[in-house]
Amino acid sequence: MTQTQHQQVSLHIDTLADQTLARYHQHQQRERQGEEDRMRQQDQQAIAVFKTLLETETEADLLAALSVTYEAHHERSDVPQIAAVFSYAGVEWHLCQEWQRQPGEWRWSIRATRHGSCSSLYDLSTAASPQTLRTTLLLKLGERREQLLREEQEATERKRRQQQAEGEAHAMQEREAQKRALRSVRAEQEHTSWKEQLDALKQVALEHLWQWPDGMRVSLYHVTYCAGIGRGEDDEPILEREGGWTRIDHLDEHGYLRLETTKPYSWSKATEPRTVKLSPAIHLPIWERWTIGSVYELPSELREEVIVSLPGVVARRDEDLETGFRLTRVEQAYSEDYYQECLGLVPLAWIRTLVDQAASEQEGASHA
Repeated sequence: MTQTQHQQVSLHIDTLADQTLARYHQHQQRERQGEEDRMRQQDQQAIAVFKTLLETETEADLLAALSVTYEAHHERSDVPQIAAVFSYAGVEWHLCQEWQRQPGEWRWSIRATRHGSCSSLYDLSTAASPQTLRTTLLLKLGERREQLLREEQEATERKRRQQQAEGEAHAMQEREAQKRALRSVRAEQEHTSWKEQLDALKQVALEHLWQWPDGMRVSLYHVTYCAGIGRGEDDEPILEREGGWTRIDHLDEHGYLRLETTKPYSWSKATEPRTVKLSPAIHLPIWERWTIGSVYELPSELREEVIVSLPGVVARRDEDLETGFRLTRVEQAYSEDYYQECLGLVPLAWIRTLVDQAASEQEGASHA
């Protein structure tokens, strides 16, 4: 057989195979269509029988009012299971025959589900013996209405309680706001009162604030002396020196020297003056002269702040009022200092006396 003849035979076989397969598909389609028609006719007959049976239990007007539809289910056998379906009071109801174990015995099944759910509502689903379907069904419909009424009442009560709680919360917020406003007014009034008193004290203090005379310069002396012999890191002997501030640069006729008061820190008290006896040969005193013409030329230990304060008054910030610091009176300040303001710096008292004496002497000399 030539190649051309072989191709012609193959093409003929392909055509026969395709035709046979097409006829087979057509036959299957006719069989499926026939089976579907048979089942549809069977379902329609079963629905007609079921509907007739249902209407012997429940009047047609009631079924029409419920807009009942019928469904056929093929779950266990070719015999369709028919169910009457309708919606009422937010629930989907299914009525069907439920066969018992004893041959020929059956009962009505009433199954309630929520829309879109397959789970039964057990408090509404039940069974009814023949000739009792209407009463049982209406009883369950009534129970559902009772449920809806109860749910509506509960929802209304919840809403009432929520509104009541919101009202009480709003009233409480209003009361708290009023309390805060009243507290803010009182706090502001108290702050204003203390501020006025503090301003009055500041005015008086500024009027009497000591001033360094223009052009006046005085001499102070810082003395250091040997207080003993100690040992260094390598146990070598070293001179231990102490010192202080004085008005003069020499010992008196008895070898005594007065060391004046100082204020080591701005927050500390001034030291007490001391009088020491020194031997020039033993203590080797050295005086350093400072010529001062203003309070700002003084070392910090020789000047002090002029403070104005009100006893028992502190500056506090009330977090609830969300405001700045206010002046208020307290019985006792445990963790805070009394409020005070610094008006300026002045020399220590002994330096002020020294400057005042020098100014007086200069004024007397000018008049002479």
